[in-house]
Amino acid sequence: GINKSKLELPGEYESKLNSLIGLSTVKDSVKKIKAYALANKDSGALNIHMCFYGNPGTGKTEVARNIAGILYENKILPSKNLIEVDRADLVSQYLGETPQKTLAKIRESMGGVLFIDEAYSLIPSHSGFDYGHEAVSTLIKAMEDYRGKFCVILAGYRNKMLDMLSSNPGFRSRIQFELDFPNYSRDELKS
Repeated sequence: GINKSKLELPGEYESKLNSLIGLSTVKDSVKKIKAYALANKDSGALNIHMCFYGNPGTGKTEVARNIAGILYENKILPSKNLIEVDRADLVSQYLGETPQKTLAKIRESMGGVLFIDEAYSLIPSHSGFDYGHEAVSTLIKAMEDYRGKFCVILAGYRNKMLDMLSSNPGFRSRIQFELDFPNYSRDELKS
């Protein structure tokens, strides 16, 4: 008969992802991400950073958690940790503190996934002074220096995220995958 161990069975997290209602385009993207990561995992060129576009309540955090698990199950990353942060976790109001705060979170997520919700808020919309740009440059440098050693997922509203990406060419060149989350509330589906 067929040697079962040779068949690529979906792991626990992949099965969890597949069991979520809807999100078929997201699931297809994750399959491609997994195939890409497996093909490139020993090449030194592995880049698994990504952007999630979508409104709140579309399952972005849930999918990020499953991606962390899938990357771990497939031995692409050594940890299934997902560190979820927002602007307040990265940006300080005090001079010189923002790079340290940002680096601390990057270190904490090393080997796993750093999920930055409402990532566009790091780029201030007003012209007043803001330390968000320090968080951005620290993050962009780490995404390059530790390429393949951890995964950064930037998440938020599509238009605001696209504005953010265009404001800094460093982001564009480091983002390997972009996933669109369709507009429905996961809670509506549960009832």
